[in-house]
Amino acid sequence: MIYAYANGIDTSAFKPAPPIKSVGNSSTLKFDVTDTETAHAIILSLVEMTAWRLREAEMTCRVVNICIKDRDFNYISRQKKLPYFTDCTNDIYKNICSLFDKHWDARPIRQLGVSVSDLEFAKFQQLSMFKDRNTINSEKLDKVIDSIRGKYGDTAIIRGVFANTELSPVLGGYPEDEYPAMSSIL
Repeated sequence: MIYAYANGIDTSAFKPAPPIKSVGNSSTLKFDVTDTETAHAIILSLVEMTAWRLREAEMTCRVVNICIKDRDFNYISRQKKLPYFTDCTNDIYKNICSLFDKHWDARPIRQLGVSVSDLEFAKFQQLSMFKDRNTINSEKLDKVIDSIRGKYGDTAIIRGVFANTELSPVLGGYPEDEYPAMSSIL
């Protein structure tokens, strides 16, 4: 068996990759974050990429998660279950910010991470009475923004909070010009 494997011979059946269980994004920061406004902007930047990956996989989520690591490497992670499935950037952002505000102890932050889980395929989505008209409109807007960014680049459309700042409007992933061999739908 070892000889066969070493020579690339394997008669076992091919098993496709298991479905994804979560989608996330995190970033170690170049500076310590000490205020809520900057932390929320970084969270938005992380959520932009996470929500885009979620929509790219044609999935929705029901659990959101925030991870905070301070400069002394103290780490906390908290999650929240939503009453409905969503792939809306604004919904995910608002819920992660509420988790952050509730659990951040004002220590300087060195790393932030967001993730979503409890996924289901978007094309078989259960209708929810908890979604309001703004959420439905935001979901449609997100899809339009995704198509524009896909055609013209990640910074073709950015949120106003990132105008005239040094913060990146979309954190995560690998820039194609820096890592041309690394590409993925997720």
